[in-house]
Amino acid sequence: VAVIEPRRGTTAAYRPATHQLIAFAGTTGMADMNDVWTFDLAPGAPSWWPMLPSGAPPSPRHGQAVVWDPLRDRLIMTGGFYDYDFLNDVWALEMNPSPTWHQLQPAVRPAGRIAFGFGYDAVRDRLILVGGHSGYAGSGAFRIDAWQLPLSGPLALIWSQLEVLGPTPPPRWIFGMQYDRSRDRFLIAGGVTASGYSNEVWALNLGGVPSWTQIQPAPPLPPA
Repeated sequence: VAVIEPRRGTTAAYRPATHQLIAFAGTTGMADMNDVWTFDLAPGAPSWWPMLPSGAPPSPRHGQAVVWDPLRDRLIMTGGFYDYDFLNDVWALEMNPSPTWHQLQPAVRPAGRIAFGFGYDAVRDRLILVGGHSGYAGSGAFRIDAWQLPLSGPLALIWSQLEVLGPTPPPRWIFGMQYDRSRDRFLIAGGVTASGYSNEVWALNLGGVPSWTQIQPAPPLPPA
């Protein structure tokens, strides 16, 4: 059994076919990484194992985001921070016939960023990216823009910004984002805004014209 080096800013996605988490990158505090690890969730003792994909890998980084592409059995990664640069490249870690890195080349790209929301819209076979931090001075560093990247169809691999109706959440980073398929939406919770820590919950509704709705949970609320 291998031991993964302690780190922060790593990201992982679940691969149903093998009942594993696939984890990528992060920083040890001394250096950014670009390694890949699997965490076996099958019955028995959970264990870490290094994965050694072929192909030229993405640059080391932390604060990136990953999602699992279930139709193509692959990990998709974008964003992050490395060498004083906020990144917006997109990569696929293909699993078949063997793990291999491929850089995707989408037309147009959102601004580079870290600690943003990233998820897979299973109804429309697309990726959704929300918010994050771009490192510019002042409150303009915080973002709440929403982007889509279709994975199939005539607009495949073409980023476009979503026009989202409704009151808009304050721009933020380091928040949680989770897909709610039964209600055709993403939920975001918490994070850091220009005003400080947040414990708000918002829904990005995907049906029809996308819209934001603030969710008002019954108290007590978790701390911001």
